[in-house]
Amino acid sequence: MMTTSAHSHARGLTALGAFALGFGFALAAAGCGGGGNRAAPAEPCALGGLAAAPGFAVIATDYTSTSVGLLDGAARPLAESWICSGTTAPGLSATLSGDVVAPTESEPGVLTLLDRNAGVVTRVRYDSGEVVGQVGVQAGAGATAFQPNPYDMVQVDAQSAWVARFGVNLDPNAAAEDRGNDLVEIDPSTMTRTGRRVSFEAQNGTGTAQTDDGPVEQTVYARPAAVAKVGGFLVVALVRMSEDFQSSASGQVAIVDLSDLSVAAIALSDDGTLRNCQTAAPVPGVADEVAVGCTGFDPTFADEAAVRASAGIVFVKVDGQTGAASVVERWRPAAGDAISVVSVTPIDATSVVAVDPGVFGESADRLFLLDVVTRAQAIVRNGTSAFSIGQPAYDADAKLLLVPDADAGAVAGAGAVVVYGGDAAGFTKGATVQLAADLALPPRAVYRAN
Repeated sequence: MMTTSAHSHARGLTALGAFALGFGFALAAAGCGGGGNRAAPAEPCALGGLAAAPGFAVIATDYTSTSVGLLDGAARPLAESWICSGTTAPGLSATLSGDVVAPTESEPGVLTLLDRNAGVVTRVRYDSGEVVGQVGVQAGAGATAFQPNPYDMVQVDAQSAWVARFGVNLDPNAAAEDRGNDLVEIDPSTMTRTGRRVSFEAQNGTGTAQTDDGPVEQTVYARPAAVAKVGGFLVVALVRMSEDFQSSASGQVAIVDLSDLSVAAIALSDDGTLRNCQTAAPVPGVADEVAVGCTGFDPTFADEAAVRASAGIVFVKVDGQTGAASVVERWRPAAGDAISVVSVTPIDATSVVAVDPGVFGESADRLFLLDVVTRAQAIVRNGTSAFSIGQPAYDADAKLLLVPDADAGAVAGAGAVVVYGGDAAGFTKGATVQLAADLALPPRAVYRAN
């Protein structure tokens, strides 16, 4: 039975692509989900052109198969299952696995998907359903092959996008292009790799793992996770964990200068105690700030106090002209606070929503609204089980918060997206939107699509 802190830690790690522990999920060649006949939409997974521009993309998965549904800007369904693991449209040389995410920052007009299990980036036009292309982010084969685990991608312009490769190639003879622990550039217009790369090897460190034979010092790899763009710079959350995830180093963000690809790193805590910092998202209404979530770390899966002591939320301010970076606000969970650092979604300059993970068989997830300055916490949604509430999306202009919940909806097992209206002052529950219930794939994450 998993303990409280064990589940909290596992919830954080699931965000690290392919669970970041080397667990893989088989490609779903037979189609999407375990449901019987598909009822709606009329042609699921067919990638047709859309009559209106989507406002949100919803990724649903049972971690074997994946389906992507689309909603308009008012959270109304446009396509219940636009593309899924069963889609075989022209241009798709690789179908979707069960571990697929979208970039933190979307590109208008195009759906981009990062298949962490397959190591493939896919782009599809909304207006036509045309597959722009696919590109693998692993170049080598044989002895130099590794699991690149593309975590996030940010587009700089029409010919440049950068993909974070969380995976690390331990082959000392691997070519630079296949070492991982880096950003690699692709040309989105041609869906090819450009050959340019930003290594984070200098941001590696050391950590101590506790073994049966006593403490052992290990290499801790930078492991780039989420990426945000501020002016001429990229802000990259560095998780900094060892190969076996049994040791860690203090959380950092890397600031990458796009003019020369130089890297500077800043610590996220004065005492170095923040760990497992994996989310980084632009703050609505503030052009030069990024909210970073650190899930916390406990290698024994048994010490909740250790997780609490190493978890937190940090707002980082970055000058878009010079790259100068500083920590603006920090929130660290005190005794009695929820450890709300999973699925961090910024709402404004001082507030976020985030999930306090439950424990299988013991407690349920809770979605909190947090003010990092006043430390006020308010429950937005109580889940009904652990690992039910996924990654929300927030539209600050429309004041809409979309929350995926695997337990919501009228059809058991299919889950739904619950829509809330509001802002940092509070949220009010609105409609519940269930997509492609017959596929029996619960929604796990919602992304802005414009």
